[in-house]
Amino acid sequence: MPKKTRRYVTKLEQWKRELSAELGRDVTYEEIAAETVLSYSTLMKHTNHKFTRPDYGTAAKICEFFNERSAKMRTPLEYFQVDDEGQLDAVGVR
Repeated sequence: MPKKTRRYVTKLEQWKRELSAELGRDVTYEEIAAETVLSYSTLMKHTNHKFTRPDYGTAAKICEFFNERSAKMRTPLEYFQVDDEGQLDAVGVR
C-alpha cells in the first residue's frame, strides 16, 4: 500500500484577503516577500500548499508581517490549518 503524503495547508491567502480588505488596498505577494525577506516562490508554495514540511520560522515571519499591519493578531500555529493527523507534531507542538 502506498504511503499517504501529508498535505499541509496554510491561511496565507485568507490572511492576505482579510488584510487587503482592512487596509482598503491590494496587499501583494511581492510586498509580503520584500518585507519578510522570504522568496516569492516560498510564498507561492505556501499559497498553493506545495511544501513538504511546515516551518515555524517561516510562519513566524509571515505572522509578523500581518501583525504589524492589522488589528487582528495572528500566531504561527494558527497559520497552519490542521487537516491531517500528526500535523501539529511537525511544527513542534506536543
